[in-house]
Amino acid sequence: MQLLTPVTLTVDNTELTLTRLDPVLIDDSAHKLVVARLHPALRPLFLWRGEDYDDIGNWTQEQAEAEITAQLGDDPQTALQALVFNG
Repeated sequence: MQLLTPVTLTVDNTELTLTRLDPVLIDDSAHKLVVARLHPALRPLFLWRGEDYDDIGNWTQEQAEAEITAQLGDDPQTALQALVFNG
């Protein structure tokens, strides 16, 4: 999925500029949740869980990408940086 503007993240003291995200989507029906793994972020982005998981039903790639975009909000750089583990 293409980012509207490039995002520069600091990963282990190295700057990495992203122009797109290639989310890995994980649907865990046993725990009623869908998460997106957004490389290089180590922390997942929770898209739907619990009642929201029930409400979304058979979600599509487009719905997942729209939810990712919505959760990243107006400042995707800050939102993505918060998901990166810099240990």
